[in-house]
Amino acid sequence: ESILRIETNRFASANLEYKLVMVDDDLNMVALPETRNIKSIVTAEDRLCIERKNKQAVQGLLYVRFICFGNGNLVAAHDDSDGFWRRQILITVKDRDPARVDNPFLIEELSEERPGILLWMLEGLHRLLANRYQFTISERSIQNLEAAMADSDNLTQFMQATAYVRFKPDTEERSTYLYRAYTKWCEDNLESPVPQKKFSQFLLKNAGKYGLTFSKHIEGKYRGFRGVCVHPAFAAA
Repeated sequence: ESILRIETNRFASANLEYKLVMVDDDLNMVALPETRNIKSIVTAEDRLCIERKNKQAVQGLLYVRFICFGNGNLVAAHDDSDGFWRRQILITVKDRDPARVDNPFLIEELSEERPGILLWMLEGLHRLLANRYQFTISERSIQNLEAAMADSDNLTQFMQATAYVRFKPDTEERSTYLYRAYTKWCEDNLESPVPQKKFSQFLLKNAGKYGLTFSKHIEGKYRGFRGVCVHPAFAAA
Protein backbone atom coordinates (compact mmCIF):
# COMPACT_ATOMS: atom_id res chain seq x y z
CA GLU A 1 0.00 0.00 0.00
CA SER A 2 0.95 3.67 -0.21
CA ILE A 3 0.07 6.69 1.88
CA LEU A 4 -1.51 8.40 -1.13
CA ARG A 5 -3.76 5.40 -1.81
CA ILE A 6 -4.80 5.18 1.85
CA GLU A 7 -6.03 8.75 1.60
CA THR A 8 -7.67 8.57 -1.83
CA ASN A 9 -9.09 5.03 -2.06
CA ARG A 10 -11.92 4.20 0.31
CA PHE A 11 -11.17 0.46 0.13
CA ALA A 12 -7.45 0.75 0.93
CA SER A 13 -7.84 0.90 4.71
CA ALA A 14 -9.29 -2.63 4.67
CA ASN A 15 -5.82 -3.90 3.75
CA LEU A 16 -4.49 -2.47 7.02
CA GLU A 17 -6.72 -4.49 9.32
CA TYR A 18 -4.73 -6.74 11.70
CA LYS A 19 -1.45 -5.21 10.44
CA LEU A 20 1.17 -3.71 12.74
CA VAL A 21 3.14 -1.78 10.12
CA MET A 22 2.54 -0.45 6.62
CA VAL A 23 5.70 0.39 4.67
CA ASP A 24 5.56 2.86 1.80
CA ASP A 25 9.00 2.33 0.28
CA ASP A 26 8.69 5.03 -2.39
CA LEU A 27 6.79 8.01 -1.03
CA ASN A 28 4.87 9.85 -3.73
CA MET A 29 5.81 13.53 -3.70
CA VAL A 30 2.32 14.58 -4.84
CA ALA A 31 0.61 16.65 -2.16
CA LEU A 32 -2.17 14.75 -0.40
CA PRO A 33 -5.61 16.06 -1.44
CA GLU A 34 -6.99 15.15 1.99
CA THR A 35 -5.50 14.03 5.32
CA ARG A 36 -8.57 12.84 7.22
CA ASN A 37 -7.94 9.09 6.85
CA ILE A 38 -4.28 9.21 7.82
CA LYS A 39 -4.88 11.41 10.85
CA SER A 40 -7.72 9.19 12.01
CA ILE A 41 -5.64 6.01 11.73
CA VAL A 42 -2.55 7.46 13.42
CA THR A 43 -4.46 8.59 16.50
CA ALA A 44 -7.29 6.05 16.42
CA GLU A 45 -8.48 4.92 19.83
CA ASP A 46 -11.88 3.71 18.67
CA ARG A 47 -13.28 1.71 15.79
CA LEU A 48 -13.06 3.09 12.27
CA CYS A 49 -15.14 2.41 9.18
CA ILE A 50 -13.59 -0.35 7.04
CA GLU A 51 -15.03 -1.00 3.60
CA ARG A 52 -14.29 -3.79 1.13
CA LYS A 53 -15.52 -3.96 -2.44
CA ASN A 54 -19.02 -5.35 -2.83
CA LYS A 55 -19.38 -5.79 0.93
CA GLN A 56 -21.15 -3.92 3.68
CA ALA A 57 -18.86 -1.50 5.52
CA VAL A 58 -18.02 -2.54 9.08
CA GLN A 59 -16.44 -0.95 12.14
CA GLY A 60 -12.99 -2.29 12.94
CA LEU A 61 -9.85 -1.54 14.92
CA LEU A 62 -6.81 -0.27 13.02
CA TYR A 63 -3.60 -0.14 15.03
CA VAL A 64 -1.20 -0.03 12.09
CA ARG A 65 1.76 2.38 12.05
CA PHE A 66 3.10 4.00 8.89
CA ILE A 67 6.77 3.96 7.86
CA CYS A 68 7.53 5.91 4.69
CA PHE A 69 10.77 6.17 2.74
CA GLY A 70 11.32 8.88 0.17
CA ASN A 71 13.37 11.80 -1.09
CA GLY A 72 11.08 14.32 0.59
CA ASN A 73 8.53 14.68 3.33
CA LEU A 74 4.80 14.13 3.37
CA VAL A 75 2.89 17.26 2.36
CA ALA A 76 -0.79 18.15 2.10
CA ALA A 77 -2.44 20.31 -0.52
CA HIS A 78 -4.90 22.00 1.83
CA ASP A 79 -4.05 20.96 5.40
CA ASP A 80 -1.50 23.21 7.09
CA SER A 81 -2.80 22.51 10.58
CA ASP A 82 -0.62 21.58 13.52
CA GLY A 83 -2.56 18.32 13.75
CA PHE A 84 -1.17 17.15 10.41
CA TRP A 85 2.45 17.90 11.27
CA ARG A 86 2.54 16.71 14.87
CA ARG A 87 1.62 13.20 13.73
CA GLN A 88 4.91 12.94 11.83
CA ILE A 89 8.44 12.08 12.94
CA LEU A 90 10.93 13.05 10.23
CA ILE A 91 14.19 11.10 10.26
CA THR A 92 17.02 11.83 7.82
CA VAL A 93 19.75 9.38 6.88
CA LYS A 94 23.41 9.98 6.23
CA ASP A 95 24.49 11.09 2.79
CA ARG A 96 25.80 8.30 0.61
CA ASP A 97 29.55 7.86 0.95
CA PRO A 98 31.06 8.21 -2.57
CA ALA A 99 33.44 5.38 -1.69
CA ARG A 100 30.68 3.05 -0.55
CA VAL A 101 30.41 -0.29 -2.30
CA ASP A 102 26.86 -1.64 -2.49
CA ASN A 103 26.37 -5.03 -0.89
CA PRO A 104 24.32 -7.34 -3.17
CA PHE A 105 23.91 -9.81 -0.30
CA LEU A 106 22.53 -7.33 2.24
CA ILE A 107 19.12 -9.03 2.54
CA GLU A 108 20.73 -12.40 3.24
CA GLU A 109 23.03 -10.90 5.87
CA LEU A 110 20.14 -9.10 7.57
CA SER A 111 18.15 -12.34 7.57
CA GLU A 112 20.96 -14.01 9.48
CA GLU A 113 20.76 -11.23 12.06
CA ARG A 114 17.02 -11.58 12.67
CA PRO A 115 17.38 -12.70 16.32
CA GLY A 116 19.52 -9.65 17.11
CA ILE A 117 17.18 -7.32 15.23
CA LEU A 118 14.24 -8.74 17.18
CA LEU A 119 16.06 -8.03 20.44
CA TRP A 120 16.62 -4.40 19.37
CA MET A 121 12.90 -4.12 18.63
CA LEU A 122 11.96 -5.54 22.02
CA GLU A 123 14.37 -3.19 23.81
CA GLY A 124 12.80 -0.27 21.98
CA LEU A 125 9.32 -1.50 22.88
CA HIS A 126 10.25 -1.65 26.57
CA ARG A 127 11.53 1.95 26.41
CA LEU A 128 8.33 3.02 24.66
CA LEU A 129 6.18 1.37 27.32
CA ALA A 130 8.23 2.98 30.09
CA ASN A 131 7.75 6.34 28.36
CA ARG A 132 3.95 5.94 28.27
CA TYR A 133 3.93 5.27 24.52
CA GLN A 134 5.66 8.58 23.76
CA PHE A 135 8.50 8.39 21.24
CA THR A 136 11.75 10.12 22.12
CA ILE A 137 12.20 12.80 19.46
CA SER A 138 15.78 13.80 18.69
CA GLU A 139 16.79 17.42 18.25
CA ARG A 140 17.54 16.71 14.60
CA SER A 141 14.04 15.33 14.02
CA ILE A 142 12.57 18.43 15.65
CA GLN A 143 14.62 20.61 13.31
CA ASN A 144 13.58 18.48 10.33
CA LEU A 145 9.91 19.00 11.18
CA GLU A 146 10.32 22.74 11.68
CA ALA A 147 12.12 23.03 8.33
CA ALA A 148 9.43 21.00 6.56
CA MET A 149 6.66 23.13 8.04
CA ALA A 150 8.40 26.34 7.02
CA ASP A 151 9.09 25.05 3.51
CA SER A 152 5.46 24.10 2.96
CA ASP A 153 4.12 27.43 4.26
CA ASN A 154 4.97 30.31 1.95
CA LEU A 155 2.55 32.57 3.83
CA THR A 156 4.82 32.63 6.87
CA GLN A 157 7.83 33.21 4.64
CA PHE A 158 6.08 36.16 3.02
CA MET A 159 5.29 37.71 6.39
CA GLN A 160 9.03 37.72 7.11
CA ALA A 161 9.89 39.50 3.84
CA THR A 162 10.48 43.08 4.99
CA ALA A 163 10.95 44.30 1.41
CA TYR A 164 7.27 43.56 0.80
CA VAL A 165 5.49 43.93 4.14
CA ARG A 166 6.27 45.73 7.41
CA PHE A 167 4.64 45.83 10.81
CA LYS A 168 4.11 49.19 12.47
CA PRO A 169 1.53 50.01 15.17
CA ASP A 170 0.39 53.25 13.53
CA THR A 171 -0.18 51.85 10.03
CA GLU A 172 -3.05 50.16 8.23
CA GLU A 173 -3.45 48.34 4.93
CA ARG A 174 -6.20 47.06 2.69
CA SER A 175 -6.49 43.28 2.31
CA THR A 176 -6.33 43.80 -1.46
CA TYR A 177 -2.91 45.43 -1.24
CA LEU A 178 -1.61 42.81 1.17
CA TYR A 179 -2.60 40.06 -1.23
CA ARG A 180 -1.07 41.97 -4.14
CA ALA A 181 2.24 42.15 -2.28
CA TYR A 182 2.00 38.45 -1.45
CA THR A 183 1.42 37.40 -5.07
CA LYS A 184 4.38 39.53 -6.16
CA TRP A 185 6.56 37.87 -3.53
CA CYS A 186 5.44 34.46 -4.83
CA GLU A 187 6.26 35.49 -8.39
CA ASP A 188 9.72 36.70 -7.36
CA ASN A 189 10.43 33.52 -5.39
CA LEU A 190 8.91 30.90 -7.73
CA GLU A 191 6.16 30.04 -5.26
CA SER A 192 2.51 29.28 -5.98
CA PRO A 193 0.16 31.73 -4.24
CA VAL A 194 -2.76 30.44 -2.22
CA PRO A 195 -6.29 31.66 -3.03
CA GLN A 196 -7.44 35.00 -1.63
CA LYS A 197 -9.80 33.31 0.82
CA LYS A 198 -7.03 31.22 2.37
CA PHE A 199 -4.76 34.26 2.53
CA SER A 200 -7.40 36.21 4.46
CA GLN A 201 -8.04 33.26 6.78
CA PHE A 202 -4.32 33.04 7.52
CA LEU A 203 -4.15 36.72 8.48
CA LEU A 204 -7.22 36.45 10.71
CA LYS A 205 -5.94 33.30 12.40
CA ASN A 206 -2.48 34.76 13.02
CA ALA A 207 -3.46 38.35 13.75
CA GLY A 208 -2.35 38.10 17.37
CA LYS A 209 1.01 36.63 16.39
CA TYR A 210 1.81 39.58 14.11
CA GLY A 211 0.10 42.28 16.16
CA LEU A 212 -2.65 42.90 13.60
CA THR A 213 -6.21 44.10 14.10
CA PHE A 214 -8.86 43.34 11.51
CA SER A 215 -11.08 46.22 10.42
CA LYS A 216 -13.83 46.83 7.89
CA HIS A 217 -13.04 50.53 7.82
CA ILE A 218 -9.52 50.81 6.43
CA GLU A 219 -9.35 54.18 4.66
CA GLY A 220 -12.96 54.54 5.69
CA LYS A 221 -14.55 51.76 3.62
CA TYR A 222 -12.19 48.84 2.90
CA ARG A 223 -11.49 45.60 4.71
CA GLY A 224 -7.96 45.18 5.93
CA PHE A 225 -5.67 45.21 8.95
CA ARG A 226 -4.16 47.75 11.27
CA GLY A 227 -0.55 47.34 12.34
CA VAL A 228 0.84 46.47 8.92
CA CYS A 229 1.73 48.15 5.64
CA VAL A 230 3.13 47.11 2.27
CA HIS A 231 5.73 48.68 0.01
CA PRO A 232 4.17 51.72 -1.73
CA ALA A 233 4.50 50.03 -5.13
CA PHE A 234 1.88 47.44 -4.15
CA ALA A 235 -0.59 50.08 -3.00
CA ALA A 236 -0.49 51.99 -6.28
CA ALA A 237 -3.65 51.99 -8.35
